[in-house]
Amino acid sequence: MENKDYIIYFSDNENYEQHCQEVWSDNEDEKFYYRVDDLTEYPEDATIERDLFNGYDFIKAVRLGFRIAQRGYDNIVVKEVPWEIFQ
Repeated sequence: MENKDYIIYFSDNENYEQHCQEVWSDNEDEKFYYRVDDLTEYPEDATIERDLFNGYDFIKAVRLGFRIAQRGYDNIVVKEVPWEIFQ
């Protein structure tokens, strides 16, 4: 039996002003997009519901993992993409 890979793309951008990361997948079975940025502009305004990965985000990530497994994927492959390609 052939392994079925689920592809996740990852991009990282760090400069003097801000650090950003994006993670996404365009697999036909399950698509998602997630972005995270430094809290450098107003870090005192960061709350669980805004700008921070929270419990609901974690639950969504676990559910995504279950759905990926249920669809028969055996492996997750992370492909790093240069930031400039999709910006």
